Amino acid sequence: MASGAVRTNSRRVVGLVAALLSLSLAGCVIRRSYIGPEIRIQPKEVLVVGVTTKQDVLHLCGPPDELQGQYDGDLFVYEYSRENFALFTIREPLVLRLNLFTYSRLQDKRDRLVILFDPDGVVKSYALKRDTPNLKTF
Repeated sequence: MASGAVRTNSRRVVGLVAALLSLSLAGCVIRRSYIGPEIRIQPKEVLVVGVTTKQDVLHLCGPPDELQGQYDGDLFVYEYSRENFALFTIREPLVLRLNLFTYSRLQDKRDRLVILFDPDGVVKSYALKRDTPNLKTF
């Protein structure tokens, strides 16, 4: 008789869980953020150390996102940022109002171009790091 009571109780628990899951709400949020203009130039093709001037860079790239004055020249920084965010939630909205399951994922990638000028405003050096192509889609 005791084993029959255990089976009945386990069926009730399974039934209760199934009822809660059937009454649960699922929500999904996907957000993509893009900050700044894409860095479209290939520095090796358009920037010539010792020749290209600030005016040339401003004409090619527009105003920098960041400008730093250095003791031996200025520094322009251009940055492009992409962010993908996903959130999936299952919640029971009626009785307990509990989150039963939550999954989130955030990816943040940036491209950054840094150009150093000499005191006369001519390109002294530059560096480009492209990371946004490594951004995976959901």
